[in-house]
Amino acid sequence: MEQLLVNYKVHEVIEYINWLYFFHAWGFAPRYATIAHVHDCAGCRASWLASFTTDEQLKAREAIKLITDARNMLEELEGQLTCKCTFQLFDAQAQGDNLMIGSTLFPLLRQQNANNKENICLCISDFIKPIELNIQDKIGVFAATVNDTTIVSSEDDYHNLLVQTLCDRLVEAAVEKLHLYVRKEAWGYAPDEHLSIPELLQEKFQGIRPAVGYPSL
Repeated sequence: MEQLLVNYKVHEVIEYINWLYFFHAWGFAPRYATIAHVHDCAGCRASWLASFTTDEQLKAREAIKLITDARNMLEELEGQLTCKCTFQLFDAQAQGDNLMIGSTLFPLLRQQNANNKENICLCISDFIKPIELNIQDKIGVFAATVNDTTIVSSEDDYHNLLVQTLCDRLVEAAVEKLHLYVRKEAWGYAPDEHLSIPELLQEKFQGIRPAVGYPSL
């Protein structure tokens, strides 16, 4: 398969943003991130705020301000940013814990502690047919980025951090959307998949999407 290049505008990937990790980057506990799924009318926000104790409400108000600022910033970023993604399928075979992509050997790391019910330590190579079977398998390789250098202001630290943390989420959101397209169309191994956005963010799709920087890579 030839290399696939896909560009997404900001509004095309907003619904795929995982706000939990955005709030985590700002030091908020998961329950404060739920504000991202609350209607932005005064009544709904007041009801959400009332679910916190008096001691917690200061932090909750900060979360309200943050999501408001973030959504306003996303509107500003529309037209200024483009999420650029690339994807390609390669021949692959597993060789023990290692992975052969074409003629290149990638040494991989098996989990050191099992975190599943079966008490199994997994490796990425487990998801690829072993070379002993003499059956050619495939692996999809992708990269994504967004260029924020033109909109970062050196004079406003809050603005800079807001843009940078949103760009992190936009890149992840673009990859989520790209992965959906790959599964259903480009690679097409799950053409009948019908998952909601929350289900996608919970990784209920078929396959795995490990990224460089994880211990396994």
